[in-house]
Order: sequence, then C-alpha cells, then structure tokens
Amino acid sequence: MAKDTADVAVEVIQPQALELIQRAEIDMQITTAKKYPRDLAKVKKRMLDFATLDEETAESCFYTLSRGGKALQGPSVRLAEIAVACYQNLRAASRVIDNNGKIITCQGACHLNYARPPEASLAGRDAAPFGTPENPALKQ
Repeated sequence: MAKDTADVAVEVIQPQALELIQRAEIDMQITTAKKYPRDLAKVKKRMLDFATLDEETAESCFYTLSRGGKALQGPSVRLAEIAVACYQNLRAASRVIDNNGKIITCQGACHLNYARPPEASLAGRDAAPFGTPENPALKQ
C-alpha cells in the first residue's frame, strides 16, 4: 500500500547553512579548549590509570600478530581510545571505507590543530582480513 506523502514537509538545507553550523561547532570547541587548557602531566596520569585499570584493559592496549615466525606487537585501537578520552579538547573519528572480504580499508582522523585522515588496509598474506576465522593472527 502506497503511503500518502502529500502532507510531509521536506526542508532543504543549503550548503552555506551547513558550513555555518560546522563553523559554529568548531568555534565552540575552540572556546571550550581555551577555557579548560590541557595539563599534559594530568593527561599522562589519567591515561596510565585508565590503561592499567586491570590486566584485561592493559592487555587490550596492544596487539600482537605473527609474521615470519616473529611476534610483532604495537599499540592497539583500544590504546588510542584511551588517549582520546584522556587528552580532551579534540575530535576523533574512524570508519570502514571498504571491506571486500579480503582486505578491510579503514580511515581514522583526529582533529586538534592539524589533521590529515590516514588510511590503512589490513590483510594477512593469504589476503584474509586479520581477526577472521581464516586469519586469526590478530589478537587484542
């Protein structure tokens, strides 16, 4: 059964209006950042307290994967989330750009004073995405 759309009002927002909204949001963030300046010693302490809350949280701050018989380890997304939560006065976002079943391409961005969104493609040598049943090499 078709729905009657004659009574539905649609508001079209012009690009200029969206730009004004974004500028206002950023201006508010700058005002907030100036009002509450960051204390790096406190940030470091909060990050350490958060990351070492318990053993499970501490372990989740790093990933390990096997490459050529060697264990490679590095900081995980969980550690980045803790940093964002503790650093304050910044915007961070991530999204999956593509997942073709073999390679997952992700994009992340963090806006402080300067931001360039990096992209990364994650796949094992057998072209199966890390952390899948076909390639469980990634541990978090």
